[in-house]
Amino acid sequence: MENIEFLIIHSTGTPAGVSVTADSIRRYHLNSLGWSKPGYFALIKLDGSVESVWDFDLKSGLANSEITNGMKWTVKSTPFIKRSIQLCYAGGAEGGLPADTRSKAQKETMLTLIKLITELNPGIRTGGHRDFPDQTTGCPGFDVRNWLLSEGIPSKNIFSKEVYL
Repeated sequence: MENIEFLIIHSTGTPAGVSVTADSIRRYHLNSLGWSKPGYFALIKLDGSVESVWDFDLKSGLANSEITNGMKWTVKSTPFIKRSIQLCYAGGAEGGLPADTRSKAQKETMLTLIKLITELNPGIRTGGHRDFPDQTTGCPGFDVRNWLLSEGIPSKNIFSKEVYL
């Protein structure tokens, strides 16, 4: 088992107000994209509730069966993916472009989950999908680092690409 070192934040890339379910994510990732498993372990829905997308135990190390496919696998990104868990919120696009569409409830839930995961894994670093090496996306539609700093998350628990390059 790998240690969980990174929490990667994603969006579904859907417009604000469009409902998404864990089942629709599983179907899209497995059937349409042909992935072996979905890209995220959990989905934060529009109302702030959380739905499990993929079985995962936050208290143990990261088993191979728990590694999800939410990012492009490259030589530079694979070491991060193999030691990460990936969380998604419904939304993240406006007019076909990345945008922060999180509702107040989604922001509150996301922050609560990040704090819980950090408490259970004190060395974890959280970042946005776009922040990791070789990722050519605007996902999750907002600057994760600046948001976490503004919410009082210690910088030691926030991913910084510069540290790893």
